[in-house]
Amino acid sequence: AIVYVILAPFLVAALASWSIGGLTPLWLPTILIAEHLCQEVNRLLIAMRRPLAASIVMFIRMGAWVWVVLPWMWFTPYARSLDTVLAAWLLGDCIALLLGVNIIRLEVSEWRHWEWDWAWVRNGLGVGLTYILSSITFRGMFTADRYWMEYLAGAERLGVYVFYIGLATAITTVLEPATFSFLQPRLIAAWKNGDQEQFQRIYRELRWSVFGLATLLA
Repeated sequence: AIVYVILAPFLVAALASWSIGGLTPLWLPTILIAEHLCQEVNRLLIAMRRPLAASIVMFIRMGAWVWVVLPWMWFTPYARSLDTVLAAWLLGDCIALLLGVNIIRLEVSEWRHWEWDWAWVRNGLGVGLTYILSSITFRGMFTADRYWMEYLAGAERLGVYVFYIGLATAITTVLEPATFSFLQPRLIAAWKNGDQEQFQRIYRELRWSVFGLATLLA
């Protein structure tokens, strides 16, 4: 809800500029909302111990649509535009969202209306703030280094740096659906149940899986 309140002025501005700048200004906030909803569905699937479904949803959202739009743009010259890419991106998000919501609907047999637990909400906001700050810091590193490299080496070497650092950071994109999505729910459940032996066993499995897969991809 907080995200949508922040995005409201941008949506109004995008709608206002629709007639002037075409569809492009409208795509970006719409895709941002769709990405946020898909991310929440993905987290729910992982929490429900459906890592394979979460991985499929993530693949449709992040990569499947590319393999459709690239041949189309190759054989259809008039489709080679930014609007085509953004429209395909949004379509991939919508398909992933519908698939994920349908899986969750089938998994949860009975829906109920729960009263607001404000103490739990306040505690969740405090915990969530820590994760938000850590995520912003982590993402900030992949933005600040670009400016730093451009300042030190210029725009040409910046392009080379962005290409190779993109290949290196792609490892994390593979690690999340291949290892973390499968082992993270079991790791959290073991910790919550107080089973230290099970927790340590799953942690070792996670550590060696990450090390082995990262080494193989590198």
